[in-house]
Amino acid sequence: MAHRWWKSGRMQPGKERKERGSTLIFNNGWFLKMVINGFGAVCTAICHPGFHHHQIFEGAYVVIILVPTVVAIFYWINRHYASLARRLSLDNFEPHPPISRHRVILAIGGVHQGTLAALRYARTLSDDITAVHVSID
Repeated sequence: MAHRWWKSGRMQPGKERKERGSTLIFNNGWFLKMVINGFGAVCTAICHPGFHHHQIFEGAYVVIILVPTVVAIFYWINRHYASLARRLSLDNFEPHPPISRHRVILAIGGVHQGTLAALRYARTLSDDITAVHVSID
């Protein structure tokens, strides 16, 4: 939060900046708020190791191990979604050349009326048809 107040103090009065999840605006009392939040962060950093040292056998190991693990997993998921969004984005889209031919591969279990109907439908899609039958015997 102290970093957010610092960013707010560096802005010009009356300006806004959209950030992820909020809008940052100039605040006249940014320096005092930054100092108070920074003091709280320093106090927390000093007390944090002591808490874990004294409470380790009463269940604090769950907090020491589980919380960083869950945060790391959430970070990894976020990176994955951001990477996927970049790959699916239309910003650098280049159209692919048109498909000049269609190949139909028809898996059949035997020759019967259903197979002939499937073959007739496949002929409506393409003239390049391959029927595949795998015999185990």
